[in-house]
Amino acid sequence: MRQIGVIMKFYEFGERSKPAVMLIHGGGNSKWMFERQAKLIKDQYRVILPELDGHGNECNVIYESSIVEADKMVDYIRCECEGKLFLIGGASLGAQIAMEVCARPEIMVEHAILESGLYTKRPHLASLIASKWMIKWMMDLYQWEWMIKWSFHQYRWPEELLGDIAKDAMKLSFASNRNLYHTYLNYEMPERIASINTKVFLLFGSKEKKMIKQDAFFASKVFKHARVVELKGYNHCGFSFSEPERYVKKIQELI
Repeated sequence: MRQIGVIMKFYEFGERSKPAVMLIHGGGNSKWMFERQAKLIKDQYRVILPELDGHGNECNVIYESSIVEADKMVDYIRCECEGKLFLIGGASLGAQIAMEVCARPEIMVEHAILESGLYTKRPHLASLIASKWMIKWMMDLYQWEWMIKWSFHQYRWPEELLGDIAKDAMKLSFASNRNLYHTYLNYEMPERIASINTKVFLLFGSKEKKMIKQDAFFASKVFKHARVVELKGYNHCGFSFSEPERYVKKIQELI
């Protein structure tokens, strides 16, 4: 584990001499979301798993926004990876942050795998979901075991992650939850996205909400080099959550 500049924890797998891969977990989760994938590819790559503010072991740090998280990751990439990543990946919130990282002129990213992300502003939805009563209601829901189990069934999450998800979902504070939803749903793609040379793959499950699919196709028209990949039979983040071996295989196929 390493820390740099501003406080953020980064967990590494593999040799530092290998091509660097960074995988960013989604909201309400933690580094364990991509830990299984990291262990599968650590012989070929140096795999870096950031832990977002407000999540997991960083639950005492208030989450601010995708832009602030990207700032910290870019600092790390500049100082610890000579400003280069072979690949960046992320799911949901992690996909949005990965997009923001790709847009930064201080670093270079060769490939990006963005799964189940939102990349355009939805202020009306933000005003509803990020309201005090809605955040409190959602936090109360995840105190109930049946809600966690329903989510597992709905999203095809693996049984072995039940304990991790239940524990970390309840760690996210009210302030972090509210900031997360407000900034996630008000995010705007940086203008510089249109000029970068990163080869981008935008993944979404066939059972995703319509807005996730719309944003994948919208973003694909903004990037210079982009391809949309529909994952048949999967719901939100279901691919990265439930199929670590297939996730790794898909990355190898795409790049």
